[in-house]
Amino acid sequence: MEAAPRGANEGSASLPARTRVLFSNYNGTFTKATVVFTTKATRPYRLKTSNALGVSPDVWTNSALNTFAPDAGSSTTKIIA
Repeated sequence: MEAAPRGANEGSASLPARTRVLFSNYNGTFTKATVVFTTKATRPYRLKTSNALGVSPDVWTNSALNTFAPDAGSSTTKIIA
């Protein structure tokens, strides 16, 4: 999931706001993650995962969550296992 730098797109009505990761937590073996991120009610979302960040080739795959609707409100919490 891509997150924009703090302040990106602020004050610009012509650019869509980007999703921001608000919180992430991983278990000790990195086999489960809790992720909280900003969302809009009208958009579908998909989280991707990688087992080798920064290692070539950096392969990203869709999480088992597939495409999903966001939680009510301005943020969504998901657990990826």
